[in-house]
This record gives sequence, structure tokens and C-alpha cells, in this order.
Amino acid sequence: MAQSNISAVIDIGSAETKVFIVDLEPQLKIVGAFSAKTEGMRRGEIFNLGALKESVHGVIRQAELQAGSAGEIRRACLAVSGTAVGGFAVQGVTSVKSRSVSAQDERAAEKDALDVCLHRVPENRRIVRRIFRGFRLDREREIIDPRGLSGNELFYDMWVVDAEESHLLELYQIPNRYGMEIDGLFPASLAAAESVRSFSEMDKNRLVIDIGAGTSDFALFRDGRLALTGVIPVGGEHVTSDISHGLQIRQEDAERLKLRYAKAIACDEDVLAEIDLDTFECEMKDFSTHVSRYKMELIVQCRLEELFGLIRKKVEADEPFSGVVQLTGGTSQMLGICELAGRIFRSAEVRAATPNQGFARNYADPKYATVVGLAVLYRDELRARRKSAGPAGGLRRFLKKIIS
Repeated sequence: MAQSNISAVIDIGSAETKVFIVDLEPQLKIVGAFSAKTEGMRRGEIFNLGALKESVHGVIRQAELQAGSAGEIRRACLAVSGTAVGGFAVQGVTSVKSRSVSAQDERAAEKDALDVCLHRVPENRRIVRRIFRGFRLDREREIIDPRGLSGNELFYDMWVVDAEESHLLELYQIPNRYGMEIDGLFPASLAAAESVRSFSEMDKNRLVIDIGAGTSDFALFRDGRLALTGVIPVGGEHVTSDISHGLQIRQEDAERLKLRYAKAIACDEDVLAEIDLDTFECEMKDFSTHVSRYKMELIVQCRLEELFGLIRKKVEADEPFSGVVQLTGGTSQMLGICELAGRIFRSAEVRAATPNQGFARNYADPKYATVVGLAVLYRDELRARRKSAGPAGGLRRFLKKIIS
């Protein structure tokens, strides 16, 4: 394998860091992989950068050893998530110069959209990704390729993902201090959506929800086109904390109970059921050795209902959603979670989704959705760069500015 084709793709989650060492050409292949607990990050926010660097470097090191490339990987691609990440829609417009749309008109509409985008981003934020959503003619007709069609005004629709500059700087330091250069940066929501995408759903309404430990990322597609991305500051760690407070037990004990007993919907059959904490060697904050299983289930249900309700409010801000809801991420494996989501998204089909990419058959687990999709997006971007051989985008200029 050519060393120039080898890169690291890194997903730094609140609970766990996952690293793939991938051979990008001629076919995408995982040559090393490792995952371990993340230190220094809580609920999507960095609180101890030194501890975070050390823990991520340890995961990179082990993945490199598996690949037989210890200390030799120089390029890295990162997933970006957390409350520092945002997004907004942008539309550029130009008058059609002749009776039909030309390539010049397309470029003019795109340039106008880029100008609008740059003016909307505050000084303390940076653009992570710009996603083309399509053209419109005279605000009515949605089209991908308008060239040759008749109209008066051509609109260029784009979705922009941005993030706080300080957050990006902190993320950048992690691989950089290991001797790697960041060569790619993608929203975790898009990476997760890519990993579970199927050809049969490419042109449909689709909502992908990646429920992580500290946050939940989502990406909405209408008729196959990206409409919205977002991050909700609610995840599996919040469920654990709720159990801890509600049952008056330690956080680590609450996590163990959640993994073994939690259900997304409280079951009437469990009203009188109790969990014997002595079997878990749990340390109680009071003198009881048993807790109500039904109470725990109600605690979990309330938090997850809140999560899905918040996402639905954002998704249906402009119009109702009907289509497919795909749940992925570690918390998506909880019993009954699809049924609960179906109660919130009443006009949608809800199902669990795992990475379905052929190169990652050994990682067909919801918790790997982001890192699997990240590898695909990075490979595709590198191929696009080679074809266009154009100037560096805003993000790459920003990263190079940091290096210098």
C-alpha cells in the first residue's frame, strides 16, 4: 500500500474515541482500527484539553500499530460535533442574462451565495462545510442542472455548517501535536448519514439521528437533498445522569443499570418489579438495596421523549415531516427506542440503522456510524480535489493559516 494513500479518520466522542487508519485507493480499506474511552470531554464540550490529547493520542497510536505504520501517518480527517457547531441556509441569486441559463449564470448565482455566506458568519466562527442543495428558477422550480432552461432569475441554494473558531482550534491541536495535519473536517451528522445511506432511499425524505453520549446529531434530507443539520445537547450521558439522580445511586452504577435494564418505554408489567442492587455491588446514597425498575424506565422515557421532541420541533419548523427516521449511535440500541421515536414522529417509519458500507463489514455497529461515514466522505472529497485541482477552500485556508 502506498503511504501517500494512508490517512487517519478520527471520531472524538464524549464517551469514546474511534480511529480508523484507512488506505484510500484504489479501494477504501481499513488497515488499522482502535477505540477507547475519551478523557477530558463531557457532553460534547472539552473541559481538559491536555487529558483529551493524551487519550486520543493513545487511540491513534494503537490504530497505527495495528496498521503497521507507527508514527508514519501524516494526514488526518476529523468529525466535528458538539454545541459549538451550527448551521444555516443561504441563497444566492442572479438575473439570467439571455433567454436560457448558461454556465456563466450558474457561476454568478454561486458567487452571490458565497458572498452572502461569508457576510453571515460571525468573526468568532468558521465555516466547516458548504453543501450545495440545488438551483431554483424564478423561486418555483427546483432543479440540479438548470443549464439551457428558460427563466428570469436563477437561485443557488446552499446549506452551511459552521463552528466556533476556539472549538476548531482545540480540535486541531490534537492530531497536530501528534505530528498529523488536518486534511479534512466534516460534520458528524453528515458522516453518520453517509454510513447508513442506501440506494433505495437516495431520493426520499430521510431523517438520520445519531444519538451519542453527550450530544445527538441529526441530518434531514427532503427528496434526497440535504435540508437541515443540527446538534441537540442531549445524549446517553444525560439519561445516565437522570437515573443517577432519580434513583440516588452513583453515576457509574447508573450506567451499568442503563446498559442492562433500560427500556425507552416504561412497561406496565414492571410496575412492581425491583432491581436488586446487591447483585451489581452498587453503592447507594441511602439505605435501600432495591430500586424500582418501572421508575427507572419512566426516567429514561421522559429524557428520550424530550430529545425526539426537540429534534421534531427543528425538523418541522417549516413543514411537517413524513418519510424514514433512521436511528444510529450507541444509544440507538436501547430496547423500545424505535417505538418511542415513532410516537413522536407519527407520520414517519422509524428504524434502527447500522453502517452498511462494504469496506467496514466488521464495524456494522451503530456506534461506528460516524467514523465509517467519515472515511467515505474523506475519500470522495480527495477524489473531487484531484479532478478539480482548484484552490483551497475556506476551511483549508483557515487550517493553513493556523499552521503558519
